[in-house]
Amino acid sequence: LIVIGGHGCWEEPLDSGEVYDPRNDKWVDIAGLPVDFGLPCTGTVCGRKFYVYTETDKLAAYDLDLGFWVGIQTNRPAPRLHEYNPKIVSCGSRLFMLCVAWCERDGLVNRREKAVRKVLELEKSSNGNKWKEVSRHPDAPMDWCAAYVADRECIYGLEMFRIFRQVLDFVTACHIEDGYMRWTRVSRKQMVHEVDPLSCTMKSLAVLHL
Repeated sequence: LIVIGGHGCWEEPLDSGEVYDPRNDKWVDIAGLPVDFGLPCTGTVCGRKFYVYTETDKLAAYDLDLGFWVGIQTNRPAPRLHEYNPKIVSCGSRLFMLCVAWCERDGLVNRREKAVRKVLELEKSSNGNKWKEVSRHPDAPMDWCAAYVADRECIYGLEMFRIFRQVLDFVTACHIEDGYMRWTRVSRKQMVHEVDPLSCTMKSLAVLHL
């Protein structure tokens, strides 16, 4: 278990982190994020590194073996709307980001177009790292705090939002094998209006193998 960020006793923002060691049932402090990286908003483990993306659109990786942070420079920040929380996940030893952005036409942003949920992959090359769009979610981004989790060769998404006094719940899956990322709808559930609206933001998603 790895945690980073959060708020302290006086609600001050934190950039420090901790790792839980189950062998001795203790939390061990790790180094804080590099200076001026901003507050972390999402993180994931890919290989032997813990990647963190911050609110200032910066990416850093903590080497779990060597115990230090490395800033990862990209050619440009991920093209995203800051009103929506991004999410980075590791799937098939690849690093992806799910974020909401305006549609683009011929490489130009057209704000009259609708906003879409994009899947970006971090591409590493000698010419520099960059976020490359590899897929788009089929549904409109109605959930401001959608949850995502990756398992094996699939990314699962959970969107839950309240509309017309009812709560809608969508579960989708994206398969990354064969280089073609195809989204499928796993389930769609309409819940009664008695459901607590806070459930839309305070939700979690896990994968269970039977």
